[in-house]
Amino acid sequence: MNNPVAGAVRLVFWLQVPSFPRGYLCRLRRSLAERFSDDGTVGVFAAYSANGNATVTSDAQRSQQSILPTPTFKIPNSIIAIETSVVTDPDKDVFKWDGVERSYPEWNRDHTLRSALAASVVPVYQEIARRIGAECMKQFIDKFDYGNRDISGVPVDQFWLRGNLRISLFLPKIISARSNDEASAEQT
Repeated sequence: MNNPVAGAVRLVFWLQVPSFPRGYLCRLRRSLAERFSDDGTVGVFAAYSANGNATVTSDAQRSQQSILPTPTFKIPNSIIAIETSVVTDPDKDVFKWDGVERSYPEWNRDHTLRSALAASVVPVYQEIARRIGAECMKQFIDKFDYGNRDISGVPVDQFWLRGNLRISLFLPKIISARSNDEASAEQT
């Protein structure tokens, strides 16, 4: 017989993960992992505490694996596009569709940065990367301390899709780099 209380109890605990810095806590939530398995997919969810010394994750080991950034790179790519003025207005600057029919119908039209972000339109992000250029892109990747920082070996519009770049839990580094820039700007 099923215990009705057992189903209602969430198993949540803190653990020290050896590959995280000393004093860093990782809160494992099995309910998050179940969402992936219930959908028949493999993945990981991770969220950071505001003070940056803890993570809530569905899988502590998987959250430490280095992987290609693929669709997650649209976030730093968007930030870099705005910072470099490749995009000056995310709602008005239009990236014209190149006319190539792709398997995702929502990709087969013109996009703004906002609509490209919402539909994860790879061709738009490839065009953004080409406009940013490899040298400038590399500077931002270094500034963000983004993954292993290796964008070599493939064209600038491919490195996050099939290149050498690998990431794991990078968001606090981007937030930190952005916060440091804002603090420096306020001091000048």
